[in-house]
Amino acid sequence: MIIKYTLKDNDFTQVIEQYLEEYGPFLAIHFRTLDDYIEFKKDVSRYGELPINSQEQKKLKEKLTETIKQRFKDYINSIKENSNWHTEGMTAKDLIESKGYIFNNIKIEIVNSITDKWQNGEVVYYITSNMKYLTM
Repeated sequence: MIIKYTLKDNDFTQVIEQYLEEYGPFLAIHFRTLDDYIEFKKDVSRYGELPINSQEQKKLKEKLTETIKQRFKDYINSIKENSNWHTEGMTAKDLIESKGYIFNNIKIEIVNSITDKWQNGEVVYYITSNMKYLTM
């Protein structure tokens, strides 16, 4: 499964990368319960086994997309101003001040392939099978 994270402003690409370096949607602490986390992992595995664009896969894709979006928001909300969280160009305080912008402009979707087209540097693809990301 490939998750595509897009922000209209490439100044925030490092936020997405930092999130993914910390295991992104697979970071168990951002799930309400251990059972929710286990169900998510099972759904990710099952997604790849379903026929592409089948009704069942489309329905599961919607569920997974919503879960992934919420986990990203939970991660951002978990950063405290006095924490050591940072990227090269952003501190925890900067991130907190930018939360509204990020939440309003982040687009997260599950895609079938990585496209090699001009993206203005704001697209990050996360390949779940390798737990690696690619920034374009």
